[in-house]
Amino acid sequence: MSHYIVGYHDQERKHHEIGEYAEDAFEAVQHAKEDVPFLHDHPTYVDDCHVEKEEPKIAPLGSCYNYKKLKKEGYA
Repeated sequence: MSHYIVGYHDQERKHHEIGEYAEDAFEAVQHAKEDVPFLHDHPTYVDDCHVEKEEPKIAPLGSCYNYKKLKKEGYA
């Protein structure tokens, strides 16, 4: 299961996003339609749906000397 971002617009063309956990993009859009009454009534207002990428961890500056500690904390 992944975290998806479903983007949609309202009748004033204002952009909105909602996060949904789903197995695929189709399922994420279906969940969004259930969670946002406006989308249930206007399903064609969905603009996009993509998997949210997790930001990679970056090791703190000056900590390269302690590889075991970095690995334990999930940086290596």
